[in-house]
Amino acid sequence: MAHIEPATEADLAAITIQLGRVPRGLLGVAARCGSPVHGQDATDTEGQGVVAGSSHQDANFRTAPQADLVSTAGADFKSHPRDTGATPQAEDAGSLRPVDADFGTSPRDTGATPHSHPAVIATAPRLPNGEPFPTFYYLTCPEAVAACSRLEAAGVMREAEALLHDPNHPEIAAGYQRAHEAYLQDRNASLTTGEAVPEIANISAGGMPNRVKCFHAILGHRLAAGPGVNPIGDWLLDRLAGEGLWSPETCAWEMGETADEAPPENPPSD
Repeated sequence: MAHIEPATEADLAAITIQLGRVPRGLLGVAARCGSPVHGQDATDTEGQGVVAGSSHQDANFRTAPQADLVSTAGADFKSHPRDTGATPQAEDAGSLRPVDADFGTSPRDTGATPHSHPAVIATAPRLPNGEPFPTFYYLTCPEAVAACSRLEAAGVMREAEALLHDPNHPEIAAGYQRAHEAYLQDRNASLTTGEAVPEIANISAGGMPNRVKCFHAILGHRLAAGPGVNPIGDWLLDRLAGEGLWSPETCAWEMGETADEAPPENPPSD
């Protein structure tokens, strides 16, 4: 299970620049650049953060109202500034809510480096406006987004599709199916008792379990869930690092930079 940390004010400032605004429905940070990749240690430390599916998850996810997890200018993922030509600016510190106080916890010590920033955020399966949102793990790091876009533009998704359907390696397809199921399990674990989002009940992200549709979503899952969960995600991260395009350990994105392209918006159906 992936570990979801409450977003700090510094995280919210970074996400504001990465996406243009802090999205409504934000649950927390699922992976970072500049520090160890999350997902390898599914333990909760003194109530600091959330382990999806743990006995603590309801209280940690829902202590603060959704409105308290966004900046005063927050919205969903629509109208990205890079679609409009606008230049995103960080909110004033006073306009960002003290998320750690709202959750009643202190953010986990992530061993942050000067370049540490959110790489993947977790979003609510249903946004405050009622819209279902299947992409639970949403890639935000601009350098990672741009690197995935470069591979997609080069036609590398065809290679991933070939791996997925290679009759000599059925274990890849089987692992991808399990990754799909793990994604659904993580997303469902974020819901409180009695909640449901039937519109996306069997829809994960990135084309899972039968297609490779979006490298951004696949990489987001890989970074959040850790190694050995999504075989295409493992392959993709190795490919990005091997070609010198991007890795979470060496990513040097800084707050003053923006990505060339916004993360994709996955609709509720394929």
